[in-house]
Amino acid sequence: MSDEQKVYEYGTEGGKLYIRILSAELKTYGSGSNGKPVPEELRPRVEIATDSEFQAHVNKGFVMLRGRKYAIGDTVRRLPEGEGRLDDHGFTKGWYREPGYFAGFRNGVGAKVNRETKAYGALRELEFDALNRFEEDHPDWQVESIRILFESRRDFQRDKAKEARAKAAKAIREADEWQARIDQLGGAA
Repeated sequence: MSDEQKVYEYGTEGGKLYIRILSAELKTYGSGSNGKPVPEELRPRVEIATDSEFQAHVNKGFVMLRGRKYAIGDTVRRLPEGEGRLDDHGFTKGWYREPGYFAGFRNGVGAKVNRETKAYGALRELEFDALNRFEEDHPDWQVESIRILFESRRDFQRDKAKEARAKAAKAIREADEWQARIDQLGGAA
């Protein structure tokens, strides 16, 4: 997997939105201390923003609504079928927006857009439209998100194994040095 992830561009009535596939989130339930396998849930995710650097700053990229600039910067995941519900703007909440300090919608001066405003609803509609088009264009995106997670976990374990082998090799060398010193003592035991 390349460190450089593909960025997908979607035009909207107000400007461009950019989407990239992120590593899925692995959620586990329980500790597995009872000998049973630990139940886990894989949560595929994407990132969406008004700029291709995913900074969510109006000076890097924006959409225009009613003559005003707005920035979008969200990490979202698709909710499983049947988990969607209406949000306070009447949209089917099939996408879950992960909370974050810099996440969400920002106005032209960088302040968060209030949920009760018309702008918030319009931005949410633009975001959902782009996400739904992305999903239509890339129906296997969730598999790719999971693959990114699995590759990351595999690489982490390979690095740990490499470090463990290096540590073991060093310990063997040190043990051999101690043995050599013991052998130098000769018959004194």
